[in-house]
Amino acid sequence: SHCRRGMTWIVQYQQSPAPNSPVEMVDSLDEAPRQHWRVLVRGVEGSEFEAPRLRCLSPCSFRLIPVLAGWEAPSRPSTPQTSAVLPKLAPGSVRLEARVVREEPFAHETSVALAFEEDIANALSIAQERIGVRELRQSA
Repeated sequence: SHCRRGMTWIVQYQQSPAPNSPVEMVDSLDEAPRQHWRVLVRGVEGSEFEAPRLRCLSPCSFRLIPVLAGWEAPSRPSTPQTSAVLPKLAPGSVRLEARVVREEPFAHETSVALAFEEDIANALSIAQERIGVRELRQSA
């Protein structure tokens, strides 16, 4: 937060049930099915957070709780979000997700992607054409 330097947050999420999946039953007919909020991470600083390991194939909502003495109320939930669906793999293929940290920012994404593909292909002793970089991001 810009107004409270050093303030930290608890990030929670809940995943909507997939269609035709069982939901927890409740005691009263007036009560909606219970939704479970899970802690994704504690101690987040700043105003942005990326959850690289979370996949929301059915929509996920997020909310924040400030780590502030006497404050327990969460924020309103976000609009439900869904992760991008990756294309189906060809028979005999595997998917590898890697997070590579560079010392300096890169100017040309294409050259970085090609160099990464070449390094991985050499390490696995396979043709570079069998490797494909799906996404490349600069860190903030």
